[in-house]
Amino acid sequence: MLIQVVLRWMSGVALAMLAGSSVLATELSPLQRAALEDRVAVFQDDLLTRNMRGVLEIVPRRIMQHIAQQAGVTVGQVLNSAANQAEQLMGEVRIEGFDIDVAAASAHQTPTGTGYVLLPTQLVMETKGKRIQLTSDILAIEEDSDWRLMRVSDLRQLEILRLVYPEFSGVTFGRGTMQVLE
Repeated sequence: MLIQVVLRWMSGVALAMLAGSSVLATELSPLQRAALEDRVAVFQDDLLTRNMRGVLEIVPRRIMQHIAQQAGVTVGQVLNSAANQAEQLMGEVRIEGFDIDVAAASAHQTPTGTGYVLLPTQLVMETKGKRIQLTSDILAIEEDSDWRLMRVSDLRQLEILRLVYPEFSGVTFGRGTMQVLE
């Protein structure tokens, strides 16, 4: 059950993630942008090299703590188990391209004033003989002065986000698209 929840939550943009900041205005400072660019570069590298543990460690800690608590295990156990399962699933996937457009990032605030950033993201992959293009946003928030990433185009992921971060209850996110390519 734990693995199913985590993997469903990670699916789509091939396992993307979240981040936000209560001090973030509607524009990123140069320092915030540089830190976000660094975090995105690490995330992209982890995904492209299939380091699923690294991909999962970029998810907000509060989300991982919630999942661990619900499953009655430690965060480390969640990370290990989910990473192993994700690595198996990724064995069936060939990533052709993965782009998180930090230059096109847009900063926002929740109705309660919590800052967050939306990062336009595109993934092209081949699985089971089909080429698929996924387009969506990744949510970024600052947690303990560290950017955290989370995919928000999936309803199950939004449920977990809004449960753990109730300040996002009034925020609407795009659903993303999936297109089978020729």
